[in-house]
Amino acid sequence: MAVQQQFAEAWAPLALLADSFNQQLQQVESELAGSLLSLAVRLAEKLVQDHLQVNGRALEPVLRQVLDDLLSQSGASTAARESGRSDCRPAAIAAGNAGNLVAMD
Repeated sequence: MAVQQQFAEAWAPLALLADSFNQQLQQVESELAGSLLSLAVRLAEKLVQDHLQVNGRALEPVLRQVLDDLLSQSGASTAARESGRSDCRPAAIAAGNAGNLVAMD
């Protein structure tokens, strides 16, 4: 038992040191999280901006998918959605008229 007692006494300061280190590490991580997120958002904005300068229609497929999802949720006709020529104007979607065929060129 004497050896276990000595080990426990020797280990106690190391355990306190490890706990203190973990607490300080968590504090640093939480302080850096906001800065890191801000940096990531700024980087993403710059990448999108640069990509759009090269290809101005790069967002078109994403926007078409989002609009198609909105049309599906609004109850637009299947034929209108499949034609790819649905009335995707916000006013038409809000009014529930998103199934009317119109030219989107």
